[in-house]
Amino acid sequence: RFGGSLFAAWRVVLDVRGSGRIGFKDLVRGGRALGFSGNYRTLWQELLRNLDAKEIGVNGAEAPPAAAAAAAAAEAETISLEALDPLAAGLIGEFRAFFEARG
Repeated sequence: RFGGSLFAAWRVVLDVRGSGRIGFKDLVRGGRALGFSGNYRTLWQELLRNLDAKEIGVNGAEAPPAAAAAAAAAEAETISLEALDPLAAGLIGEFRAFFEARG
């Protein structure tokens, strides 16, 4: 439906309020709209666990730039697009800034 685009699915069915963050209820609502039939609680826990792994880094190396967003997501029980896909979030930010600068 969204051609494999996380951003398209994020924007259209997950983050419908446009807040940049989703909670568990948003995941369930969006997942149902996308036809997901798996275990939502397990999916949510895995997403948070993956964000925690990003924070730690590989072999104790310095954490990637999204680490702070990942830590905040785990604490707040919400997930941001920045934490899931920093590259896509950065590109969207640049795109938005370009058009805001043009008036």
